[in-house]
Amino acid sequence: EAPKPKAPVTTFSNEDFKIFSEQVSNIESPQGAYSHYPAGHKRSGQLLYGGYNDHYMGRYQFGTGALKDVGVNTARRHQDMSTAEKAFKDYVNINNRTLTKNSQKYRDMSNSEKLGILGYAHNQGAAAAEEYLVTGVVGTDGFNTKATKYTNAIENAFRKLQPFAAGAR
Repeated sequence: EAPKPKAPVTTFSNEDFKIFSEQVSNIESPQGAYSHYPAGHKRSGQLLYGGYNDHYMGRYQFGTGALKDVGVNTARRHQDMSTAEKAFKDYVNINNRTLTKNSQKYRDMSNSEKLGILGYAHNQGAAAAEEYLVTGVVGTDGFNTKATKYTNAIENAFRKLQPFAAGAR
């Protein structure tokens, strides 16, 4: 399919984005495992690095590439949580624009389905999410976590909110 650079990009409601971000952070940082350094630690309150090879930041477990994509100075290793929240939203918006431009299948989805695919993109990147939409082949991360773990969790969270109107959001 041909890209549509001027395709209208979905703006998600704050409520929908909150549901999405909670699901991603629950997978990436169960019980806040990577949220921030605990009280009493010399970096108390700052974002904790962890995940695969200890190269990912905060509860959304951002890698260096994603952080650079959204303009975060990765030389300054410990950012505050407001930086991480903004970076996360910026990264999701970049992936949303990319998928909107490049995939008719994505453009035709409901908002909850799009957010599910954006969860996939959080784990694998927008190009891999686009490939998944075309091939159905599921990618995995360094911990061998299937990217559809994100898609399924996000879509299930929306289904629980509106069991009789699943996909209508």
